[in-house]
Amino acid sequence: MKNKLPVLIVLLLVVVGGFLVWQKSQAKPAIVPKPEVTETGIKKVDLSTQPEWVQKLVVTAKKGRSANGLDNFTLTAKGIDPTVKTLTYVVQYETSNKGTQGALVMKPQEVTNGTYTQVIDLGTCSTKSCVRNDGVTSVEIELDFSDGSIWTGTISL
Repeated sequence: MKNKLPVLIVLLLVVVGGFLVWQKSQAKPAIVPKPEVTETGIKKVDLSTQPEWVQKLVVTAKKGRSANGLDNFTLTAKGIDPTVKTLTYVVQYETSNKGTQGALVMKPQEVTNGTYTQVIDLGTCSTKSCVRNDGVTSVEIELDFSDGSIWTGTISL
C-alpha cells in the first residue's frame, strides 16, 4: 500500500487540476462595457447666457478661393471685448462629396483690436494634390474666448 500512496496522490492532483482547468473553461467571459462614444463638434450655446458683448458680436463668413484652387471662406468676428486677448475655434460643415467636415484650432489665436480674422480652406492639400470639399452652403462655428465666453452660430456662405 505504501507504493500505491504516491501514485494515488499524483492521480488525485491530476484529477483536481483537470477539474479546475475544465471549470475555468466553462466560466462565461466577463462582459466589458464598450466606452461611451461622445459626439464631437459644435457646442450649442444659448447666447442669452453669455456676456452682453458676446450677444452683440458680429460674426461673418465670406466665401472666396485660395491660391491652391480650393474654395475657402474668411471668418471674421468683430466686437470682441478688449480684455479678451485670444480665442480658439471649431468649424463644422456639410459637403456634397465628403460628408461632415470641419476645422479647428486649439492653440489660442490672437485677437487684435477686438477683431479676429481667419481664412479657412474647404478641403485639404498635401504636397501632391488637393481634395476639395464641394457643396458647402453654410458653416457652424464655435468661438471659445480666453475669458470663458462662447459664441456659437450657423452662417450661410
